[in-house]
Amino acid sequence: MLARDVLLRRLAFIRYLYDLAVQQSRQPEPLQAASVLTFHDSMELFLDLASEHLSGKRAASNFMDYVPVLAAAATPYQLSDRGPMQAVNDVRNSLKHKGVIPGGLTIESCRANAGAFFLSNTQPIFGTGFDQISMVDLVQCAEARARLVNGQKHLESGDRENAIAEIAISYRALIDDVTRNTSTGALRRSPFEFVELDPFGLGSLDFSRRGGEPFPSGAGRALEGFADDVQRSLESMQDALAILCLGLDYNRYAEFIRLTPYVSRDRTEYDVRKPVPKRSSEECRRCLDFVVESALRIQESAFTSSTGPSTTP
Repeated sequence: MLARDVLLRRLAFIRYLYDLAVQQSRQPEPLQAASVLTFHDSMELFLDLASEHLSGKRAASNFMDYVPVLAAAATPYQLSDRGPMQAVNDVRNSLKHKGVIPGGLTIESCRANAGAFFLSNTQPIFGTGFDQISMVDLVQCAEARARLVNGQKHLESGDRENAIAEIAISYRALIDDVTRNTSTGALRRSPFEFVELDPFGLGSLDFSRRGGEPFPSGAGRALEGFADDVQRSLESMQDALAILCLGLDYNRYAEFIRLTPYVSRDRTEYDVRKPVPKRSSEECRRCLDFVVESALRIQESAFTSSTGPSTTP
């Protein structure tokens, strides 16, 4: 059998492909047809990994040939949901070999069939549920990884408010980590710091008094609100420029910002603006995936975190 860390990394990639296919399946026609190929690839990689895991070798060359191969493996296994397997395979072959572009209902069927296949076969073969597989363990930034793990736990328990809050903090921690670890010294900012946050020192002012005397009624609150608006605007500008320079998906980032609450940070901890918006499980999952994918892309660049890689259990 494969080592546990290798197994989990390959399962995480399979889960990533499946989630990517789900995203593709929700695009307008005919763009959504690409999801069929990605669903098929994720299932085929799963079958190949199952064959290697149970028998120690890759024995099948065709998609449906994995059924008898796994049944005859050293640790035999009878695949569940072979009907959905065949259905996805048929749609894929029609698209790839005959140019038949599937319609919306067929795409929905492929999405449901692939999901059923993974849900019924992952636990018996690999000892972990498909919903528990994640690429979060591959995130190197310790703070971001810990927040993502918390977000996943909240999501699994149905607490979507705390889930989206933790996911929002994880992104803030990731970008802070990049900025901190690319700083060129005390007198020079990181190449990903494009503006000076709080350039007027507004954050250190006491808006309740002026020269020992209280401000006129309401003026202090107005000035404090102005300072907060300036701070958020500068942070938004810096984040947007960093996204572009790091080569991340700006459209995905725009959706992430729309779905997540504003996060600020003082010297000791992160603070999430209340109230936290209520998002669907799917929206939370998309936000979590964006943070993970962003972290992996950053780690592939020269600006990797100094916190070191995670240790996969």
